Amino acid sequence: MPPAIDVQNLRKTFYPRRGLARWLSASPISHDLNVLDGLSFQVQRGEIFGLLGPNGSGKSTLLRILATLMHPTGGEARVLGHDTVRDEARVRENVGLVLGDERSFYWRLTGRQNLRFFAALYGLRGRAGARRIEEVAALLFMGDYLDQRYDAYSTGMRQKLSLARGLLGGAAVLLLDEPTRALDPAASGNLLGAIQTLSRDAGATIMMVTHRVSEARAVCDRIGILSKGRLKLVSDLDAIGDGAGSAKRYTFHAAPDARRAEKSLDGFGFASAVQCDTTTLSLTIEEPAQNLAKVLDLLGRKGLRILHVESADAPAQRRVGTDRRQEVG
Repeated sequence: MPPAIDVQNLRKTFYPRRGLARWLSASPISHDLNVLDGLSFQVQRGEIFGLLGPNGSGKSTLLRILATLMHPTGGEARVLGHDTVRDEARVRENVGLVLGDERSFYWRLTGRQNLRFFAALYGLRGRAGARRIEEVAALLFMGDYLDQRYDAYSTGMRQKLSLARGLLGGAAVLLLDEPTRALDPAASGNLLGAIQTLSRDAGATIMMVTHRVSEARAVCDRIGILSKGRLKLVSDLDAIGDGAGSAKRYTFHAAPDARRAEKSLDGFGFASAVQCDTTTLSLTIEEPAQNLAKVLDLLGRKGLRILHVESADAPAQRRVGTDRRQEVG
């Protein structure tokens, strides 16, 4: 059985200008923008996978490619074994995309009426559509406000309605782009609980983009750190700290010679107690949620390939290439 999501050497380049205008323009926008630069990773069925990274790192572009809203420049992506370019229709049957700033709902309709409209687009009409709406509403605990007008919804209620719409077609894979954006802590907690319920009770595979480390630690099985279009690390949650103010001790097993990066780390104020030999690099990183990607960027620029990653709170010799970790090239 293929994995839920299988990405191999995925690339996406935007060409802001074409033809003669592209070559004559002196504006930076005339240059090609390599948004994704050779991503390779897998997400297993039933897994909740968190994707972290700074703005502009390519997270939303990746989701749009997986949802067939955008074609890659190179490489390939498969959802449940179906290629996102050659098998668009099959992929769309199995994918639900939930955006953090959803604007496609009709303000004068109730939540139920909005869902009825989108259910019809999935071919669910009459009793079948009504039954599916009730199932989704019960799963997300929406019964108290499903028949209120959308313009009276709070931000959290709107986010849940977006999630409900993504579930209407029975999507086996859900792609969530910052689903808790602009939500207060209570609303965020409720929505994250609904996401866990979907994975546990409905067997959905979920890829969730987030900037909040606490969210990733609360619901995700694994996380990936994306930076400058490259996936720097795919790991269990012990690879990142708990948030602001935290510090963790890391040991990177790298090839061909870990000493290549030792001197360059002196310029990183958040890195301390650096120890290095030919095969390992150990250091303490302050606020790893923000700074781990910078260290991984440096190792990549120095031509190092990460073989293992260990942290102070993790058991020794945990391999990146096991079922729960992957080697990232």
